[in-house]
Amino acid sequence: MSNKFSFSTLGCPEWTFDQIVSQAVSLGFGAIELRGIQGEMRLDKIPEFTAENRANTRAKLAENGLALCCLDTSCKFNDPAVFQNAMDEGKAALEVAAEMGAPGIRVFGDPLVLENSLEHIVEGVGQLCDIAAGCGVGVWLETHGDLAKAGNMRKLCEKLSEYPPFGILWDITHTWRADRNWQAYIDEFFPLIKHLHIRDITEPQADGSFEFRHMGRGETPMADILNTITAKGYSGYYSFEWEKKWHPELDPPEIAFPIYVGYMKDARYEFLQGG
Repeated sequence: MSNKFSFSTLGCPEWTFDQIVSQAVSLGFGAIELRGIQGEMRLDKIPEFTAENRANTRAKLAENGLALCCLDTSCKFNDPAVFQNAMDEGKAALEVAAEMGAPGIRVFGDPLVLENSLEHIVEGVGQLCDIAAGCGVGVWLETHGDLAKAGNMRKLCEKLSEYPPFGILWDITHTWRADRNWQAYIDEFFPLIKHLHIRDITEPQADGSFEFRHMGRGETPMADILNTITAKGYSGYYSFEWEKKWHPELDPPEIAFPIYVGYMKDARYEFLQGG
């Protein structure tokens, strides 16, 4: 296995781009997932990723042996009231991804606030897929919120799987919380799963509440899940999403990131064999 370990910049909201690159290299990551830098969440407005700076930024990443494995947007297509803003952001993200060599962008669908929210999602993601087809970038819908439920995602996939750029960003803990039958989720959706979000949490309570834990210190059956999906032929990135940006009480990345790397490089786990 080549180095498919990455982290989302959601976990290091205070780091500069130079810090992100240097820490990725020193900790042994192979890629970075871009979700904002120092408070700027719109990809095309981050200084290093504006049109005039992209070539230099791409060269810097290459010099350090790093890739951009996914560009995360805030796009939601569930409601006509936000549809145009989401489309504008999605188009800009596709442009950045194409120039930076990133394989895909992340979009949202939930919450399903309207009776016809699913239809709006199909329309918006489908339009982005049509654009993406011309630039070689995937459009990956995250299993977030209402879309963590297999039934809702199934309804969307029935329509969106006809678009070659379409894929699923599988946030493992979201779907594990929504439906413990993760094996069935892999079996059904595997051909569309292009990217993984990884974190550890406690067993959810009856009201759905849970707590974040460092990798290997929670109750998510992560090793079983990763062993299974890798054995099935998954070849994308294993991206650590430590939500420090949204949960400032969490330990800093200087603590959380090395623990993640240590967990992922532990030779006990079958998904690393041959790596």
